[in-house]
Amino acid sequence: MHLHDQVLASKISTCSDEFEKASAVAYLAPEDMEELGIRDGDCIEISFLDSRVVVKAYKREGLSKGLLIMPFGPWSMALLPSMLSADGHQVYGRITVSVKPATCKVTSLESLLFS
Repeated sequence: MHLHDQVLASKISTCSDEFEKASAVAYLAPEDMEELGIRDGDCIEISFLDSRVVVKAYKREGLSKGLLIMPFGPWSMALLPSMLSADGHQVYGRITVSVKPATCKVTSLESLLFS
């Protein structure tokens, strides 16, 4: 089992409605939200390669235009490719994603875990 899978498995036991509300979110710069035509609490689709999730978007003052921040959890991890460094450690870091407004149906935890 890769570290990615272990971390994801450790998050499952914490999955309450409150956990989903706190984890299925993305923070964007006010300028980016305005450009996308979204407001606090609107849903956005975030995609990277073949992965996509729908989460709620929130404004983060002071965040640089073009950056998006997500809490470390099942929704952000669904976007990360499973990559290992030369010494066999999991590699996490910045990725370039696409973002667009979405109908407000946050990606369910079940679909992330069992798809």
